[in-house]
Amino acid sequence: MKDPSIPGQNEIEIFGIKGNQSSLLKNKLEEALYQYQLPYQVKTNYNVDEFIRAGLSSVPALKAGDKIIEHYHQDSLDETVQKVIDYIQVEEHRIKSIFH
Repeated sequence: MKDPSIPGQNEIEIFGIKGNQSSLLKNKLEEALYQYQLPYQVKTNYNVDEFIRAGLSSVPALKAGDKIIEHYHQDSLDETVQKVIDYIQVEEHRIKSIFH
């Protein structure tokens, strides 16, 4: 099981530039996490050097655990948020199955 005392373990990081799209993505993600009762914190990262280190081809992008999920501009923000929620749910299920 995940240990909430370990920094970054229950955290989703949004890589982006300051502006409406990153803020809206963060708000939508926080709403979805609340709705699905997933105890994750969302933080934003506007540091371009870290985008490069993470190997991102575009922003906004999200990092949940070791998984990077890029927001493709042809997708809606809701589709990107759902990809993150789906990933978290699969990972939570996988971890629970290991310990049961």
